[in-house]
Amino acid sequence: KECISEPCASGVALVTTLLLPEGGAHVLLSFVRWHLAIGFERLYLFFDDFCPKIVGWDELKEMLKSIKDGEIRVECYRRGEIDWKRNEKFSPFVDTEVQARQVLNAEYAYVQAMTAGLRWLLHLDIDEAFYVSSRSEFVRHFAQLDADNIGHCTYANHEGVPEYTTHETIDYFAHVTLFRVNHLCPQGDMNANIQESFAYWKQRTRHSQFLLCYDNGKSAVRLVQGSSAISVHAWNIPSNLKYRTALTDARKLEFDSIDYNLRFEPCILHYVVCGLFWLETKYKVLGHFDNAWFGGALPIAPSFHLDARDIVLSNDPLALHSFYNAHVAPPPPHILNKHIEAGVCRRYFAISTFLKQFALSAESTLSSSSALPQSISTSFATKEVHNVEKNADNEISQQSQVKNNDKFNFERAWILSTAAQQFL
Repeated sequence: KECISEPCASGVALVTTLLLPEGGAHVLLSFVRWHLAIGFERLYLFFDDFCPKIVGWDELKEMLKSIKDGEIRVECYRRGEIDWKRNEKFSPFVDTEVQARQVLNAEYAYVQAMTAGLRWLLHLDIDEAFYVSSRSEFVRHFAQLDADNIGHCTYANHEGVPEYTTHETIDYFAHVTLFRVNHLCPQGDMNANIQESFAYWKQRTRHSQFLLCYDNGKSAVRLVQGSSAISVHAWNIPSNLKYRTALTDARKLEFDSIDYNLRFEPCILHYVVCGLFWLETKYKVLGHFDNAWFGGALPIAPSFHLDARDIVLSNDPLALHSFYNAHVAPPPPHILNKHIEAGVCRRYFAISTFLKQFALSAESTLSSSSALPQSISTSFATKEVHNVEKNADNEISQQSQVKNNDKFNFERAWILSTAAQQFL
């Protein structure tokens, strides 16, 4: 057994920039618990708030008192406490763009982690988790990246499907186990069942989206001199290091960097607006942002992101409920089962199973931002939690032919990615 309170000398750090709504502190505690337990040696948390009373700050500090390993493993910063290194691309937008602050915080953490002698840094949001089945697998993965002279590894992001409909502050890390699989990381040849599954999710949105947010993954970077952040998703690295990716992206096919073994794990689990509460509070926090990032230089395509902004800011509860039910709320179980069978959706149980050992259930914290766990030293079992899909039968029975034969973008991406993987 391994304990949360026992540090892992993995040499891997994690950075996030966060701003939680009132009542959301338990999500931060789950985020920290999981990532410390799975093997991150250091966490850098940047609270994107000037307020004296920051949601989650006191609760986290109280929880960390019980971690007695003689070393600071979680470093917390308030907005305005650090001097960012001048960045011509992002510095002009620090007051208006959260992405600019995220990148600058990541670069600051990069320097801190490298100074501390760490080897890797991963950049995540507070509604994301790095999934791997055990601490031993975590350590093995990053050691292998070192051995292969990798300097940048991109992981597939899969989007959470909440199987509850509530306006309460459910801890999505503890309760969501079902995810839509990134279409750039396919699990088999296109068939009628997969086509039907894609079509179902497509028709739920105005803009025919399968994933509601991004599809280009999140990346870990080797801590060496000469790297710099490109965005919240990627870094520039020195030419003597190599890239590795889980995504077979037809938009950027770099065959020598694709690793087919990364299609299952590690990966990024994205709990995007997993609950009506999180949909409403996220877009209230973001406010009335423009239709383009960075002063108009990067237009935002018509999408769920813009629609959610407009619905939330309309202050129409009925419209908000209708929007959530149409875009986010779970389909009936018999439909979900078909999507799981097709490989379009997949279950990841390990994070939920791990967190339920703590006395911090959603039911006891629905309206409290100050509830604390009974213990932080509860041991984390290292028994491998294998994805059930790894051993699933790959033979999927053919369904009736889809009437609409017009292949949309996600189908094409799946087909091209599968073909490329077979070529590899």
